[in-house]
Amino acid sequence: MFQKVNISKQQILLVICAIIFLLGSFRGGSADDDALGYFVPSYIALVQRLSLPLVGLLMLISILININRVDKKLHSGVPTGLVCYFVFQFIIVLTSYFYRNDFQDFLVRGSFVTITFLYFFNVIRSLPLYESLRNGVLIYFFYGLLAFIAINVFVYLSPSANVFWKGRLYGVTSHPNFLGMCASICWIASFALFLRAKAYKTKVFFVLALALSIYCCILTGSRTSILSGTLGTACIMAYTLKNNSFKPILILCMLIFGLFLYANLTLQSLDFEGRGNTREGTWASMLERASELPLFGYGRVGATTNAYLFSIVATGLFGSFFFFRTLIELLRLYFSNLPQFDKLTVNLFRGLVTFFLVSSTFEGYLLDNVSTPVFTYWLLLTYVKF
Repeated sequence: MFQKVNISKQQILLVICAIIFLLGSFRGGSADDDALGYFVPSYIALVQRLSLPLVGLLMLISILININRVDKKLHSGVPTGLVCYFVFQFIIVLTSYFYRNDFQDFLVRGSFVTITFLYFFNVIRSLPLYESLRNGVLIYFFYGLLAFIAINVFVYLSPSANVFWKGRLYGVTSHPNFLGMCASICWIASFALFLRAKAYKTKVFFVLALALSIYCCILTGSRTSILSGTLGTACIMAYTLKNNSFKPILILCMLIFGLFLYANLTLQSLDFEGRGNTREGTWASMLERASELPLFGYGRVGATTNAYLFSIVATGLFGSFFFFRTLIELLRLYFSNLPQFDKLTVNLFRGLVTFFLVSSTFEGYLLDNVSTPVFTYWLLLTYVKF
């Protein structure tokens, strides 16, 4: 009477991957939430409290499932960028332990960074990046992102929640800029998958996902995410267009857009009104500390509004070398085609790299242990290998 459904280990791992990207950016309430009047439904608050241990548990389960999987893909060589990012993240943990001398914090953060590396190195690498619109890490990564964005918009519209403050959407994250980063990644992925889709219904689905992502970006009021999403999408268009005569027009439009931003977004206006400027002063303090060129850094202290400067301040010249090595690995994407992937996949990678290069100028999230943007960075480094 009942037909037996065979679910492969690969399918299980892909579903878990989507859940990990979904939960990666859930954050519990901070000490300032009472002042903000922030509140969410009880079931959302429960997920916020459990998200970090759940992500770690799901990664560990995936590693165990993958040990004896017979259909896993075997890759030769080592992704240099992935290893360098792991070393960089572990140096952050070590530096923090050196200054705080908190062994429990060191054990928890060190274990999480190690499990994350093993998850991407052993599990994600063994899964197909893209096989169809129903199979592959690329698709389930997108499903996780889209579900996260949809939940944030749902909470915003829900009468049983209050996640909007001073004109900006906080959602289920700790800061609107952070939510904007997640929405911007989903924006870029939606656009790339729209270009790949052939069926009319599928294209409509990705257009709706694109609209939802842009809407969420606008609600957060994050100029960085809007700028990063726009430039990431323009990059995909520039590399995808077959008509070379149109490309100069596109580049000209991008330059005009950049000039418009330069003329209208001064350092004083980069943050929302009433909160005060947080970048003009923090960039100056970060530049002052980074100019000391510390060998081993000071840990996660001070401002975090620029990943490049923050990496030098936090880990010194020694640690930041590994961070900038990952950037060099990703920059090679613009000059190579990666024959193991099709053109649209490589162009999606380029769009995401553009996003990271731009957004890291204004945000320091790439030094976080756990988040959807950080997991996306791990994902890029997992598959990009020259």
